[in-house]
Amino acid sequence: MRRHRVAIAILLTCGGAWFAFVLERLGEPLVRGDLERLSVSALGFEVFLGAVAFAGAALSGGSPGARLGLGRSRLSVAETAALVVGTVALSYALYGLLDLSGWKERSALGELETELVGLRGRGLVLAVLSLGVGAGVAEELLCRGLVQRGLVPRLGAPAGIALASAFFGLLHVEAIHAAFATFLGLYLGIAAYLGASTRTAIACHVMNNLGAVLAPAYGASTSAATRPAAIAVGFAVALAALLWVRRRAAAAGRAGGPVRSPAHS
Repeated sequence: MRRHRVAIAILLTCGGAWFAFVLERLGEPLVRGDLERLSVSALGFEVFLGAVAFAGAALSGGSPGARLGLGRSRLSVAETAALVVGTVALSYALYGLLDLSGWKERSALGELETELVGLRGRGLVLAVLSLGVGAGVAEELLCRGLVQRGLVPRLGAPAGIALASAFFGLLHVEAIHAAFATFLGLYLGIAAYLGASTRTAIACHVMNNLGAVLAPAYGASTSAATRPAAIAVGFAVALAALLWVRRRAAAAGRAGGPVRSPAHS
């Protein structure tokens, strides 16, 4: 049985890598410009990350869906929506800090935002699929699903969430982007823990990334985010959303318990 799981894990990992390679090779003659090339490469990479997540789940035994936390969230729709708003608010505040410090222009985040301004047509569709949906789903399956849900039962929630967030940051490679992702990952990790479901973090991540793609594409200005008051409001909204959801979940007896994988049940 163990050999069977190992074979499935190898097949999934190799299949994800092969898909990423083929997608980039097939897309190379068709893409126009650096952003389309980035989007195609990113989509292949996200498929690979998703395959790795399912490969890891296959090795652990039991249902891959249960191991990755794909069951129904214990949070209500309103509570999940509050966490989505909190994620977007935190992202807005972090962008503001980067902009105010001048670091954003020296980071991959600043370059990407510039490329997205006024984007339409096929380029926008590719960016939405890869940078918006693909990244939000695959990175959460790996970081909050496989990694966090594996660490929390062993190390406890604070350490498990922190280490999964650090891993999430490292996936973004470039130093400034990695630091931004690590802070955002902490919020996503807490959201997933409160909901006892990776679905919660996926919803937050996808909606945040879609906003990050569509806002510059349709001319939404982020200049207001550089104001200290706007940054403070962003952090306050993010914190308020977390506290409100935590209090409601605790009052209903739905928060504070460990998030366990099948192997640790």
